[in-house]
Amino acid sequence: MGRPRRALARRGRALMITCGPIGFMRTLAAALVFASAAPLAIAQVHATAPASDEAPRAPTIEPARSLLRAVSAPFLTEDESRALRLEHGLWTEADLSDPRWAAKAAIAVGAWDHPSLQDEGADPLDRAEALVAIGEGEAALDLLNDLDSIRALRLRAESLLVLGRTEDAAREAARAVEDRASMSGEDASALVEALRAGLVRTRVEGAQHAAGDFHGIIGALGQARQGAPLSWRVRLLEAEVLQAKSNPAEARAAITEALRHHPRLAPAWRLIAEQQVDTFGFDAATAIAGRLDELTGELDAGPSAAGALVRARAALRVGDPETAERELAGVLERFPNHQGALSLHAAAAARAFDFDEAQRRVDAFAERSPGLADAALAVGVALSDARQYAEASAFLNRAVELEPNRAEGWIELGMLEMQWGRDSAALDALRTAARLDPFHTRVDNALRLFTELLTYDTLDSEHFRVRFRPGIDRVLAEEMLVELEAMHERVTGDAPGSIRHVPSERTLIELMPDHAWFSVRITGMPKIFTVAAATGRVIAMESPKSGPRSSTGPYDWLRVVRHEYVHTVTLSRTNNRIPHWLTEAAAVHLEDAPRDEQRARLLAGAYAAGELFTMDRINLGFIRPEKPTDRALAYAQSHWMYEFMIERFGDEAPLRFMDAVAEGLLQPRAFENALGVREADFYESFMAWAGEQVVAWGLALPRGVPSVEALRTRAAIAAMRDDEGEQDAPARRGFVFDPDAEPVFDLGPITTIDADSLPRVTPAQLDAWLDEHPAHPKLLGLKVRAELERRNGRPDASMLELLERYAEARPVAELPHRMLVTLYRSGEAIASGRSPEGVIPHLEWLDVREVYSPVYAIELARLYADAGARTPALEKAERAVRISPFNAEYRDFAARISLVQRDIPRAERHIRALTVLEPDEPMHRARLERLRELRASEH
Repeated sequence: MGRPRRALARRGRALMITCGPIGFMRTLAAALVFASAAPLAIAQVHATAPASDEAPRAPTIEPARSLLRAVSAPFLTEDESRALRLEHGLWTEADLSDPRWAAKAAIAVGAWDHPSLQDEGADPLDRAEALVAIGEGEAALDLLNDLDSIRALRLRAESLLVLGRTEDAAREAARAVEDRASMSGEDASALVEALRAGLVRTRVEGAQHAAGDFHGIIGALGQARQGAPLSWRVRLLEAEVLQAKSNPAEARAAITEALRHHPRLAPAWRLIAEQQVDTFGFDAATAIAGRLDELTGELDAGPSAAGALVRARAALRVGDPETAERELAGVLERFPNHQGALSLHAAAAARAFDFDEAQRRVDAFAERSPGLADAALAVGVALSDARQYAEASAFLNRAVELEPNRAEGWIELGMLEMQWGRDSAALDALRTAARLDPFHTRVDNALRLFTELLTYDTLDSEHFRVRFRPGIDRVLAEEMLVELEAMHERVTGDAPGSIRHVPSERTLIELMPDHAWFSVRITGMPKIFTVAAATGRVIAMESPKSGPRSSTGPYDWLRVVRHEYVHTVTLSRTNNRIPHWLTEAAAVHLEDAPRDEQRARLLAGAYAAGELFTMDRINLGFIRPEKPTDRALAYAQSHWMYEFMIERFGDEAPLRFMDAVAEGLLQPRAFENALGVREADFYESFMAWAGEQVVAWGLALPRGVPSVEALRTRAAIAAMRDDEGEQDAPARRGFVFDPDAEPVFDLGPITTIDADSLPRVTPAQLDAWLDEHPAHPKLLGLKVRAELERRNGRPDASMLELLERYAEARPVAELPHRMLVTLYRSGEAIASGRSPEGVIPHLEWLDVREVYSPVYAIELARLYADAGARTPALEKAERAVRISPFNAEYRDFAARISLVQRDIPRAERHIRALTVLEPDEPMHRARLERLRELRASEH
């Protein structure tokens, strides 16, 4: 089965099929009915437009009504009206005829090379603003000589900071901050200038002075907003401060208000774009970068430097340093001292794993701006994002050495060390960050986490340390190490599918008591979407217990942790350079569980609809899903491609690929180096193989087998012939085609068919079709559902053979196994002559795919125990306990099975756990004492 045709397979698309005088409309899923004159002619197919594939657009933000009323007030003079239009981004082309006014527009949109900004007629403060923005501090200072306004003081402080003259910068900033008239808030613009100068002072000296106080800044801005309700400057600064404090929701509200009062305000648009990059919204960020280019283009200036930096940073986050380099090259060609571009330029070299070049670029930045940490910080953040922890730590430590009073570097360093598992270094950095920035949300959460972790106990084995809160979680923690060491052998050993690599450090497993603490451990915020996560040598997991503070309740913690440990091992093997999709693929593969029906259907549906991820988009499915199914599809498709890689290129192919990226090769080169094929050829071969897989799962039909839709159409045509008579039919013939245009069968002479009025399938038709196609999975599925509907959803013994046929025809289907279990448990299957043990394969089928419920495992344990099969009974009892380790009933059953097996240590472990789970039950302590006596007597 070849690649599905995107033009014919999109969901919800109507196909207009016209054949001479005969035409009809239908929505087809797999088969198309073409009518033609003999000899067979080519039919015309007209598809309606597909669902929109347009790129996201920048949001539309309408100007505030109060602003529009103010600008159009009839009492304003023309000069006053023009000044308001320029101030609030509502200028017309005529308003820009004078360089003084054009320069103000250029500043607003970030058109730093606009001719007006080199014109001596423009306001020198505007010209200096542009020079500071592109890193030309000396030239800015020349323009600011003898100017002593609050804005001039702020610009002078920023110019001196650009030059690395930090003490001078702080001194100039202090002059602005200490200007009582400006800080009074009576003039909103002056207040904003003074507060911005205060931020310069805070960066240099720390937040010990009043101007660095977060609540003071927000309070002053709030008062200014009331006094100047049209001021976008107040709202922009408020947004920038909130964003810096890791409060994106309130920042976004302030950004929106700023844009409502200045729709062309480039710094506000860039803030939205940066938020999108932070949350992996790369398409939206790119759209906003395009909007920034439009703003500069309206002034006939070059492309927006801010837009290029947004695209560059987005490229770095997806591991595409080449694109980042191209974006930055255009900026640096025009603005060679642009500090933001130079910093990201250094980060791009680091993200390409060229650490020597990154260091050279950081050093070059330091020569331009001595004492500033922007480049070192950008490199550290990029490397932390890429999990290059050792190198990231070195650059971030360099950043805090350069600017010890700048909180941002300490925050990033603390978060890095926290993810790396170096608690002491993380705690030191975060405490410093909290002193410098007491109001940062993530820092506060992280320090509360460390206060919590200081109370935890630890247990060690050769390759693992388990850290847990004292109390009930000790029950699980004490059992984990043996299971973890066995898991280690499976993941790192030489068995098929293993990674064949042992990390150099012991892995830390942190058993967090609930979802909120787990989330803070991973992200610094109290809510994420999963129950376990790896950040390198640290794996955090939510305790698998029920309750309102749990996100999922019980789950198979070993399968989940094995998935995360594969990340730890693959990251170690590849120096943390493995592509996201590949580490997830390996992790799912080593869960050692078959694909369940939900994932199979998800893959089959995406394949049929032409909606599988391309190689350049699959990583975004994990980090920025656009649809509710995207993340699940990314996991499932990655594993599917991993299976194909092993089947087509051998068991060691993924390991060769990992070694290629470990050497620093980017993904396209890694395909050629490790597999000997181009990335595009790999994907094309995978798609062909995937089609065969979907057929094998019973979720698509082999060539030559008609779909249900085709069978219904043939039946409708036959019925119409019977009604009209063969002699009345036109001299045309109809053929049913599969998606690859291969004829399935000849309908004979046909007439007009109304697709919407095709009759429902009757039981007799279904039986006749099944006689003709006895292994047709779709027909069998319809038959099963029809029979269940007749019986109000409950099967009976007459359905045994039908359910077994359906299970064989559609191997991924869960329904037949559940129904067969129902028939065995009710006794109807046994009454029909089936062996009682016949239920076991169906329970096993269900259990091996189950992650969150122990019901199948405990039922199998009881069945095996009743049959005298003690070893599998004990294995299934242990699996039930592993999924639900705090369930006393399962513990008790496992203890009894262990005693039957004469496995005294195992029985003692479960009963000891019962004394914790049910501390008020004296029987448990009595049994525990008896077991200890028994064990002592045996020795």
